[in-house]
This record gives sequence, C-alpha cells and structure tokens, in this order.
Amino acid sequence: MFTGSFAFKPNYEALSILLKQYLNLKKFGVKVIVSGYKLSDVVSKNQMKEYADVFIFVCSPDKEKMNEIFQDSDFFISPVISGSGMKTKVAESLSYGLPVLGTTHSFIGYSKALETNSRWLRF
Repeated sequence: MFTGSFAFKPNYEALSILLKQYLNLKKFGVKVIVSGYKLSDVVSKNQMKEYADVFIFVCSPDKEKMNEIFQDSDFFISPVISGSGMKTKVAESLSYGLPVLGTTHSFIGYSKALETNSRWLRF
C-alpha cells in the first residue's frame, strides 16, 4: 500500500514512480492500494482506469477505512524522493507492524528507530 495527502507534490511524484512500475508489478501479480486525501484529483486527471488490474485507488478514506487498509496490507511502500521532514506514514505503517519499503528520503529522521527494527528496506 501507499498512502498520503495528494495535496503535497512529493506524494504525487511518488505515485508517478509507482505507476512507472506498472508492467513489472503486473508481471508478478502484485496489487497496490493507493489511498489518500485529494487522490480523486489525481485519479480523474490522469484517467487511471488503465492501471486498475494492479492499482486500487481509495480516495479520501475515513479513519475506519484507513484502519482496514493498513490491517489488510502486506507491506507499505514509500517511493518519496522529495519534501522535507519525517514521513509520518512510515511511522504509522511501522505501528501497524508492516514492513516498509522506501527510498533513503522516506527514512529521513528514522535512523535510530530503524537500527532496532528490521522491517524496512531501502530501494
């Protein structure tokens, strides 16, 4: 899963990175849930129907739906390459016990926490 506010450019960029991996993800039968605030703006602008066999888009989910998404996910992916500060969705994912796959940028501020948590991988 990947989630975040799509009012922020770094999350929009991260989604673009994921979409570029569409054919690889399809080849391996991977399903990716993408959710977040203002995702509907991104989905409608880019006609995401062509990606529907790999990506499931959940626009502006409420708290209960987000909890369900986190609980049903196998891992969290954070292909964030810009922006400042700690990525709170990484912390939220770790709190659900999810392994986190992310860029070095995704893990800014997490060095101490990640020393004791083996459920992360940089790509």
